[in-house]
Amino acid sequence: MAKCRWCTKNAIIYMKEHRLALCEDCYPKWFLRMLEKTIEKWKMLKKDEKILVAVSGGKDSVAVWYCLSQLGYLVDGVHVVISDTEYSVKSKEAVIKMSQLINRPIHIIDIKKEFGKDISEISKILRRENCSVCSTIKRNLLNKFAYDNNYDVIVTGHNLDDEVATLFGNVLRWNLEYLVRQAPVLPEKEGFAKKVKPFIRFTDEEIRVFVKVKNLAFVEQRCPFSKGATSLVYKDLLNKLEEEMPLTKWTFYSKFLSDFQKLVSSYTTYPKLNFCKICNSPSLLDICALCRIKEKINQKTDV
Repeated sequence: MAKCRWCTKNAIIYMKEHRLALCEDCYPKWFLRMLEKTIEKWKMLKKDEKILVAVSGGKDSVAVWYCLSQLGYLVDGVHVVISDTEYSVKSKEAVIKMSQLINRPIHIIDIKKEFGKDISEISKILRRENCSVCSTIKRNLLNKFAYDNNYDVIVTGHNLDDEVATLFGNVLRWNLEYLVRQAPVLPEKEGFAKKVKPFIRFTDEEIRVFVKVKNLAFVEQRCPFSKGATSLVYKDLLNKLEEEMPLTKWTFYSKFLSDFQKLVSSYTTYPKLNFCKICNSPSLLDICALCRIKEKINQKTDV
């Protein structure tokens, strides 16, 4: 069994990228140090900012909320309830437990209360995949909540595996609009809070080990609406590449950020921002995504 580099106790994790083995006492210290370095490098957060963490109840979002609190940031949480399934019930329980542990408020947004239907029902009306609809609704609900409540920053728990899978998919389609926006920090612009991803240097496994060591409550089961999501296929492929060629993920992502992303950004213009004529929320169109969805639901219900 490998020994901890820092204290020579038995290691619980070996990270090939860092050539570092650490024990259960030293690993959380390293984890928080790495997080601090990431935040500083990308100028993600300031202690005087009003920060909102999107907390799904999964390991990543629970861990990022906990870690930022440990580093002295005053971070509120927001959780979107997507259905009344067992998964959603357990997710809500997990975020409430974390809220109590770090003594920070958690705001709950219920999709069924907002739209009168849950994700699966809305997806059938829109004739779109559950995962796609859920992503669209949650993203727009978070933007609206942050805007309405004067938050400066929205934090998400996206990790290296998430970002690499997203990048892989966007490159396959050469989706320049999404490639431009794929960055660790999206600056604040009129009507939209700054968005940051502090966990971009951590893999799925590194975060999983951290939450286990710290005994943090989180939902382990996969979201039932993620079935068929292309991101899962991409992650499997990238994991196989990583096994054969270590550091592939970080090299792919870091080179994109250092070279290609800046190049694409310099040739891209952003459309003019409007405000929704129904709810007055920031929108690129006359009617925002949430109000368009509500209109379609109402049209279907009235038939």
